[in-house]
Amino acid sequence: MESTKTHPKLIIHTIIGLTIMLGFRFLPISLTGITPLGLNIIGIFIGMLYLWSTVDSLWPSLLGVILVGFSGYAPAGKVAAALLGNATAIQLIFMMVFTGGLLYYGVTKYIVRFCLTLKWVSGRPWAITSLLMATCYFISAFIGPFAGIFLFFSIMAEVFEEVGYKKGDTYVTMTLVMVMILSCIGSATMPFRGSILAIVDSYKNITAGAQVINESMYFIFALLIGIVLLITLLLVAKFIIKPDVEPLKEFNIEVLHKNPLPPMSKSQKYILGAFFALLLYLLIPPLFPHIPIMKTLNSATAFGPMIMVVILSIIRENNQPVFDLTQVVTKNFSWSTYFLSVTAIFFGTVLTADSVGLKVFLESIFAPTFSVITPTMFAVFVIALSVLLTNTANSIVMGLLLLPLVYTYSVTNGMSSLGIVTLLTFSVNATAALTPAASAYSAILFGHQKWINPKHIYKYATIFILSQVLIIICIGIPLSNIMFK
Repeated sequence: MESTKTHPKLIIHTIIGLTIMLGFRFLPISLTGITPLGLNIIGIFIGMLYLWSTVDSLWPSLLGVILVGFSGYAPAGKVAAALLGNATAIQLIFMMVFTGGLLYYGVTKYIVRFCLTLKWVSGRPWAITSLLMATCYFISAFIGPFAGIFLFFSIMAEVFEEVGYKKGDTYVTMTLVMVMILSCIGSATMPFRGSILAIVDSYKNITAGAQVINESMYFIFALLIGIVLLITLLLVAKFIIKPDVEPLKEFNIEVLHKNPLPPMSKSQKYILGAFFALLLYLLIPPLFPHIPIMKTLNSATAFGPMIMVVILSIIRENNQPVFDLTQVVTKNFSWSTYFLSVTAIFFGTVLTADSVGLKVFLESIFAPTFSVITPTMFAVFVIALSVLLTNTANSIVMGLLLLPLVYTYSVTNGMSSLGIVTLLTFSVNATAALTPAASAYSAILFGHQKWINPKHIYKYATIFILSQVLIIICIGIPLSNIMFK
């Protein structure tokens, strides 16, 4: 009989986290600018971060918001409204619902199968590898990173078994690490969902709307850098790691037809069409803000996913809605991810409130140093620090921790920091791959021990992450300076 006892370490971590949340404000410390309310808020935030990293993401998020409501920061009603009563929270929940529908109705399977059955790759090992990795990246970017990592773990397993690769082979370990890293890069591409939306919106709140990242420009930047990183990873794999690819010369792409998919149903076609329409709705209006109709659409991008869900729910096939919202939410919606994201956005605003004093504290520490650091030096510093930190804890958490630092530099030097925030946002998500704590995607890989030995992950992930950092610094910084002046 399976034991139902709670693991002692979980209890210990819970006690530690709660102690920090409830007791930090009683510590006999004095920090320049930090108010008694600020000390309480910071304690709640630190304890919540600890619980996010060691216990769970759902209930610590809710508890953190509740404690803020009792802290004196604002009345409970205003706290609740700040958490859920905003456009970002609405956009995020329906974006997650819509992408969950792509998985629930199996639309992603057809996209992947189409990409992987191109006959020109048969017998060409690096053409096969490039096609697999490119498809993984674009699925992760446009559909979702979980779709990318789960679909391609199963696809790669088919390939390994077909050609005779075994656990421990360099090609096996290398490609599975690449799938995980490309899922991370994909997660950093779309600014309309998850941690990217949380970090970008938090910085907007921190600056009181003075500095807002154009989502379409961010997408173009991230897509360009993502493609360069994809090519870089493949070059590193081929010319530096140099796995044995001879077995792939015998690989017949027809193996993927062993379990043929039925023709797409009308419902699936409607959902796929709505997906492409949603991308256009989200990406095009921000590029033309001076055209009246585009200005109107741009002001209502939060409603984009909701509009598509409503339209698909109205359309019926076989007396059933094309998009069953109840079923999708039941089967393919992560409340933990949702509440972590909206809570992260909420705390981004709370921590930088004048009544907390964190901005004054950071300015007192860093202002003298920041006044003599060039923007390029600071950008390199932020990228390096973000990569280091994101591989120790949740990427949203690390991104949020660094935002006040970036804001302080911006204020000290009287300049826009949109380019640096873009680099920070992309880096903390795209490189969160070295440890199980770095991201959900790396945790999945470390648990995938049928095909990979965890100790080998560190070797290849380190090689790939270093190449990512090099590209982000050498290409990302100049590109961000051009696109986000």
